Amino acid sequence: MRNAISKVTIQTLLTFLYNSLGSDNSVIVLSSCSWPDSQNENALKFFVLADTHILGDYKGHWFDKLRREWQMKKCFQTSVRFFNPDAVFVLGDLFDEGMWSDEKRFKKYTNDFYDIFSANSTPLYAVIGNHDVGFHDQLHPLRLIWFYDAFGMDIIELVVLKRYPFILVNSMAMENDQCIFCSEAVRMITSLNLTLQCAKDGRNGHCYFGNVTEYIKPIVMQHFPLFRESDALCDEVDEAPFDQKHRLMLEGKDCLSNKSTSFLLEILQPRAVFSGHTHHGCRTLHNDGEVQEWTVSSYSWRNKNNPAFLMVTVTDEDVLVNKCQLPRESTKNGLILSILYQIQPGHLLFLNMKTVSAALVLGISFE
Repeated sequence: MRNAISKVTIQTLLTFLYNSLGSDNSVIVLSSCSWPDSQNENALKFFVLADTHILGDYKGHWFDKLRREWQMKKCFQTSVRFFNPDAVFVLGDLFDEGMWSDEKRFKKYTNDFYDIFSANSTPLYAVIGNHDVGFHDQLHPLRLIWFYDAFGMDIIELVVLKRYPFILVNSMAMENDQCIFCSEAVRMITSLNLTLQCAKDGRNGHCYFGNVTEYIKPIVMQHFPLFRESDALCDEVDEAPFDQKHRLMLEGKDCLSNKSTSFLLEILQPRAVFSGHTHHGCRTLHNDGEVQEWTVSSYSWRNKNNPAFLMVTVTDEDVLVNKCQLPRESTKNGLILSILYQIQPGHLLFLNMKTVSAALVLGISFE
């Protein structure tokens, strides 16, 4: 009985320490972040984050879910208050188990997501990821409908913010194998290209999408990175660990295929591309350096010791990007272990520091 009470006491204490330390650290770390410099008062400013992986009912432990979602909520809400972005983009894998869910669970995960990432009046745009609806061979019309109903994204979606066009792409529908979803993606991208070319020719009133009022090269937002052989050339503070950087990427699983990448770059001629999926940061150049792609690391401490999000400023001339690093989980764990080391009541002695450390890192409980 005493051990059971002590276990609950430890869990409560750990939760309190995580919540309080996480909140304080967020304020301290975010104070060092800033928007890219721009003298243009009409510039568009937005956040880019990815791979939040809201835990589900099958693989997620309640204590891990509690602390991960608290961490993300405190950091996100603090970031929005600090920096007041014009918009927020979340580049897929919002959920961890969306591809296995029925409609009831999908709605539950959606509510969990909005509870964490509600941004008041700030528009939030979510891109489809493989953990939300499945990889290409797992795609089902129902899950795409559920995602559309929850977040308003079709297979391909056009969003215009302050004149600047963004094209949101379902990466899993870019297999180019003439399946029903891939055929629709090609059709919609081709149609968008005609709209952009129509605007470029000055025929705005006759273009298919009425919210495209002038020609500006679009920005592509998607879950998978464009094709690259590996992360070997990535040089970021949140890049992949060394043993993963040189692992060859699988087309259609780790990144878009070379064929699909060429199709997007040729048809849409984007000025920039943003992606997620790998859980690690990277900046890649395409088309002989003409197109920059930023891959943003996972926003969840479950996937990354040092999560980050991007702060982007867009003007007619530039797409400027700053990276905002969130508090390192290893630093917070060290602080918590130091505090617990000072606590010596007899009823806590049964729990050694190795057990506490493992629980903090792995997200397990003391049951």
